Amino acid sequence: GMGKGSCRSYGGFNLFAALEACSDLLDGFGGHELAAGFTIREENIAAFREKMNRYVRARCGSGVPVSSLEVDAAIICPAEVTLDEVAELGRLEPYGAGNPRPVFALLGATVDSLQTVGQGRHLKLRLSRGTSRFNAIFFSVTAEESGIRAGDRVDAAFYLQSNTFRGMTTLQMQLIDLRPSLQPSRHETESLELVDRLVSGQVPSAQEVLRLGASREQFGAIWLAIQHRLPGGQGAVELLPFLREVADEAGGCEAFLRSVLALAVFQERGLLQKRKQEGRLLLEILPREGKADLSACPYLAGMRGLVRS
Repeated sequence: GMGKGSCRSYGGFNLFAALEACSDLLDGFGGHELAAGFTIREENIAAFREKMNRYVRARCGSGVPVSSLEVDAAIICPAEVTLDEVAELGRLEPYGAGNPRPVFALLGATVDSLQTVGQGRHLKLRLSRGTSRFNAIFFSVTAEESGIRAGDRVDAAFYLQSNTFRGMTTLQMQLIDLRPSLQPSRHETESLELVDRLVSGQVPSAQEVLRLGASREQFGAIWLAIQHRLPGGQGAVELLPFLREVADEAGGCEAFLRSVLALAVFQERGLLQKRKQEGRLLLEILPREGKADLSACPYLAGMRGLVRS
């Protein structure tokens, strides 16, 4: 006849205040803004559910709450992170609701390797940026759940800690979250800038024309990859991860550069529409009768003129 409840908040919503507002239906409750618990009689559960949902809607609106992760500092110079620096962080303890553990980020890192550990329940990774290498552990996450593969470029959020194994102490990242990196590599930056120059009417060099040159078959492979990633013909995406996935599926030489070019060509030809939506890019495949003449795109026509000359 009695039930126990456990609560966790994504942040920005005060659980203790919410339970306090429903206290007339509870036998007891306690906790704080981010974590709480309560006891309740079975006959009050339905009324509690209704009252709690009403309280949440009144404070969060009709939209779905979005979990966000606050990073205290991005590591700009990975080589300067040492065990001594990690030991100094211990002076900030004890951590708790009013003094959260510092969260760091490494942007634009490469996943050198990953493997499952702990009977397949956890993920062990090796990350690098520049000449710096880091061991990382991601608890309660499998490779499939992370969606990350060796060779991927990622942004990592983590706690810094030391790890002692077989008498050797090393620096370790305890991962909190991973995402495909929103930071372009040097090659990606150069590719994006090259296509921007082409679209704005600047004349590329002969070498750049050779790099940009893509066959009809390559454009077709890129188009199929885009369709594959836009179920229903549209979707809100992060541009860089989307282009990497398209390039990976389409394959071929200069795959990323040619995927950037294809996106611009498809938009100019009226095959694709892109616009910004809440910080992301909304891509939509436009209905069209008949085939589009890609060769008539001024970006490609201009390059053909350079090749003939």
